[in-house]
Amino acid sequence: FLFTASMLYSCHGGKNQLGILIIVGQREKAVKRIYTILIMIACLAGCATTNTYVDEQAISQQLRPISIALFIRGNDIGAAQLMNERLFNRLFVFSDFRPIERDKLTTIALANKINESGLSPELAREIGEKLQVDAVIVGNFMLYKTSHIQADVWDGSISIRLVRTTDFKTLWTADYSTDYAFAPFSSLVGVGTVVNYCSDAVIKSLKEHWN
Repeated sequence: FLFTASMLYSCHGGKNQLGILIIVGQREKAVKRIYTILIMIACLAGCATTNTYVDEQAISQQLRPISIALFIRGNDIGAAQLMNERLFNRLFVFSDFRPIERDKLTTIALANKINESGLSPELAREIGEKLQVDAVIVGNFMLYKTSHIQADVWDGSISIRLVRTTDFKTLWTADYSTDYAFAPFSSLVGVGTVVNYCSDAVIKSLKEHWN
């Protein structure tokens, strides 16, 4: 018995669009029992709430492109690393931004300092000097899971800001949170769904304010 299912989801304009394709086939006619296989595909429900601050004057005066170092931390190390990688790769689509590939040892040392005491003016200048960047993006990505009989429910939120390293001036900040995401059969799907949604929201905001 072959069971294949796929589900497509998109959230646009406040309307949820859901497409389901189910293909069922029979391997042998002599099979007397057909076992029911239930697969629930991860589906993000609801749109993110957002709170954004932008220093329009500082942004308009900022020389472009801006070289950027990215540091995302959170309550789940793996999810925070995934978010860091996702945002880093997507920043390349902007002509205004130049994300910097960083030396691992130096990056780890600086990340540990941020984790211990947060980003300070002194630490921002140190990051600028050691990594040769104009600004730093610092974010806190929180991931939550609630277990239910039918499925695990995942929630996520990110607080993120773009800070100039020379004078510690905040150019842009944003807060996003998902309403909820179902991930019945795989934690990887649940985490990936929340990471994708939050990273999409961050990139969309940067596009709006930096183009």
